[in-house]
Amino acid sequence: MAQRPQREQRRPEGEPAGQIYDLGYRPYEGPYAARWAAIAGLMWEDLRRALGAGKSGKYKVLVLLVLLIELGVFLFFLLTSQVADAFGGGPGIPSWLLNPFSGFYSSLGLVLLLLSALIVPDLVCNDRQYRVYPLYLARPIYVHEYLLMKGLAGIGGLTLFALGPALLLFVGKAFLAPDALQYTREHLRDLGALLAAGPLFGVFYGSLALGLSSLTPSRTYAAGAIIGLVFLLGLVSGMLLLLVGERWVLLLDVEDYVHQVKNALFGLLEPIEVSVEVTLEDDVVREEGVRLEPYSPWVYGLGTALVVAVSWAAAWLRFRKEALE
Repeated sequence: MAQRPQREQRRPEGEPAGQIYDLGYRPYEGPYAARWAAIAGLMWEDLRRALGAGKSGKYKVLVLLVLLIELGVFLFFLLTSQVADAFGGGPGIPSWLLNPFSGFYSSLGLVLLLLSALIVPDLVCNDRQYRVYPLYLARPIYVHEYLLMKGLAGIGGLTLFALGPALLLFVGKAFLAPDALQYTREHLRDLGALLAAGPLFGVFYGSLALGLSSLTPSRTYAAGAIIGLVFLLGLVSGMLLLLVGERWVLLLDVEDYVHQVKNALFGLLEPIEVSVEVTLEDDVVREEGVRLEPYSPWVYGLGTALVVAVSWAAAWLRFRKEALE
């Protein structure tokens, strides 16, 4: 049955046919309202990418593998340190068992190096390889803000991987102690050093990876440069140490800087004992033990700061040059 059309209501004379509402200028009030809020939002998205969100299955498997390795290192230091505590911490027990938190960070050095070679090139090189980097600068974002966003995302991811398991180790030790509160009070220095060492490792490895990744748009080349440079300097330093037995050759190993600063935080900056081949007058070669005193913690701290500063400066100069082209 057809519906009857509704009768149009007549408008009284003198009443306007419509009304116009002049709202005026209304600023954007969304989640990216402020300039730094937009940068923080982009940094948050990069941090999620670094942890595996929205990445390929291969990337997620690698991140999961890193977590499993850290879990194994965590269980090793938790159980072995409990055994050392049960024996009363005798003189024959190594320092890395008496202070498992320092030993845990020392064991994470290789893991964090490999992880930095996985995370940071993916954040930096992809934007240049797929020509996304100029799109960031099309908006009111400067080069230093772009680098800060990318660098802090990589450093944040590495810090989470370093600090999270270390805190879990401290909680596990406190939980297994007869009195958790007493254990925490007696190890406040270790807790403070633990909280400082995690970001320290994240800043060092993240900055070094950022500087090397800025030199090439290829993730493969960047990852190879990060791992290869650290291994090469460590190998050269170790070989020269065996040949000359002088402590200055230890300064060639840039990765050793951050580990020595960590040792200083835990109060474990100890001499290094190395065997050196000595040729006597009758051409007889004999090995002699040499005890090398470490440098001041300020020397290692300055070396760490220098590596971080040079890495950021190299990245800024490279991206600034590319922005001007």
